[in-house]
Amino acid sequence: MKKNDLTTFEYVAGIMIWGFVTLVWYERLVFSAIPGVSNGDSYRIYLMLTAGLLVINMVITMNWYRNVLSAVAAVLIPFGVYTCLSYMTVMPVLFKTILIIVGILSVAYLVYAALAPTMCINPKRAMEIRIKKSFVVVRGVITLASAILILCTVIKVNIPKDFLKRSNEPQFTYSDEYKMANNMDTVKLLQDEEWKKLSIPERVEVLQCISHIEGRYLGLTREVVVQVRELEKNVAGSYNNVMSMLYISPDIIGKNSSYDALECVCHEMFHAAQHRYVEIYESLDEEAKKSFFLYDASVYEEEFKNYNDGDSVTGYDEYFSQQCEEDARKYSRTSVMDYYSSIEEALAQESAVGE
Repeated sequence: MKKNDLTTFEYVAGIMIWGFVTLVWYERLVFSAIPGVSNGDSYRIYLMLTAGLLVINMVITMNWYRNVLSAVAAVLIPFGVYTCLSYMTVMPVLFKTILIIVGILSVAYLVYAALAPTMCINPKRAMEIRIKKSFVVVRGVITLASAILILCTVIKVNIPKDFLKRSNEPQFTYSDEYKMANNMDTVKLLQDEEWKKLSIPERVEVLQCISHIEGRYLGLTREVVVQVRELEKNVAGSYNNVMSMLYISPDIIGKNSSYDALECVCHEMFHAAQHRYVEIYESLDEEAKKSFFLYDASVYEEEFKNYNDGDSVTGYDEYFSQQCEEDARKYSRTSVMDYYSSIEEALAQESAVGE
């Protein structure tokens, strides 16, 4: 079963080049931490898993199945596997359905391949042909599934909320364990002398704790996951309401002072609260929406539908003057001062007890 339409050099070079291109774009468009695993560890797993599976696929097929379809499979499968690890809980029905279909089709073909008659007289050669055909078919099914899952994930992450709503998403309970007083040991790590000692993953964990404290205070019903991600120039952070993700720039979290990172998290968490406010507003009937006390929600709703992210010089002025941004800035400044004041108060109490 020899399907060598490409030279060894063309095959290897093509897989390596397209593997690298896919690696870069996947990171920009899709990459997300594995649930329960830190961002840093997830990124290391991402690199090792994708590179490892890509090389394994390439080595297995290099001598007997060098063609374009085989190269596509070698590139897509590793990213499909990582997508399953990181997004299974986001779209569980879709992912489980596709995985079940892949399992059924693969098993069905393996049974067929084992029982189907062959024209080859040599038993050893016949077994080799069956194994190679089974590998090609099963890998083809997995490749198609990987492409579907990656495409769905790209759409899920990047399309506007109006097209895809997480209506069936389980609610996250912000219990009393997320009170600031119950997390003061972590909050005190925001002190500059402590912050400087922390690695980036450790800083992410501190900011994740802050997001939980803010989520409880602001009355959110979804957990907001904090991640470090390369953002556009001069962008400190962003909130993705579809994914319930808070992204913070490496430049901000990498500073020796925690002030900007803390302000960024408080700012973006307030945006999460604004989205929640709009969701509540949109669930009301038209008469209820006329309440004077819901005016801000109506403004947020309109601004989110026509959000100006400040791409141009004039656009930045419009971005800056949006009420949703003005309110988030006011809230974050006040919240930051509250955190530092609480730290000073806790330290003073500890000092008084020590005396």
